[in-house]
Amino acid sequence: MFAFVFSLLGLLKNEKKTSSFLIAISLNGFAFFSTLTTFLMMFSGGHPVKQMSQGNWAAWSNWLHFYPFPLFGLMICIFLTTILSFLVMARLIWKRGESRPWSLFFFQVLTLIHCLFAFNWLLMFMPDA
Repeated sequence: MFAFVFSLLGLLKNEKKTSSFLIAISLNGFAFFSTLTTFLMMFSGGHPVKQMSQGNWAAWSNWLHFYPFPLFGLMICIFLTTILSFLVMARLIWKRGESRPWSLFFFQVLTLIHCLFAFNWLLMFMPDA
């Protein structure tokens, strides 16, 4: 959540935005979207366990059918963010004389943490019969 707010603040800055920064912003947006849809599904009466869905079978069924999209999407986000973090770290190591993008590295790590938390949150509400 914090990474999403930082990415929105980063968009407002007038500095040159690298492609890895823009990719991280989109990954933060997807993680925020999956967390938001999980909240909305739980507050609309769709409990992860069918028997505890309090008679709202449609919400549980919708959650069951929608669940794989954010799950696999967050897996892809975690993979891409890990790759981007390693690429930025490699850039930090090999370009010693130039200005180093420490802020981009910390932003990538924050994006990875955000995606991992969103993935954990999604796993906690896995649909079950």
